[in-house]
Amino acid sequence: MKRKAVIILVAAVTILWVAWNLNWIFRTGDVFTPRKDNEANRSALLSIRDNLGLQATHSDVLNTYWKFKTDDLRIFTENPTLWIIQTPLELGADNWIGRIEFSNSVMTAFRIRTDDGPKTKNGPEDKE
Repeated sequence: MKRKAVIILVAAVTILWVAWNLNWIFRTGDVFTPRKDNEANRSALLSIRDNLGLQATHSDVLNTYWKFKTDDLRIFTENPTLWIIQTPLELGADNWIGRIEFSNSVMTAFRIRTDDGPKTKNGPEDKE
């Protein structure tokens, strides 16, 4: 009887622990952002793209980024020929990445892709 109670207690604690972690990973937005909560970030990324023309400078891109950015957008500028603007992660790698390509310090392309590389479903055409 005592052994059965311990097994039941361990099973209950394990189930609660798994449920709490699944909730944290999938529902809170701390790890993955639900698609509906990422719409404002996608809209901001599109605004940045739409307000930049080819031949925009690094400075133009930064100014436009700061004008439209949300709290959750991130820009990576370590590479002078390829900058990345990233929306928060979504399950299934459906979050959008803005790939801004530069040559001779001016923008030559702005492509929006999913996190794992392919073009986005119903996303905008590449600017190049």
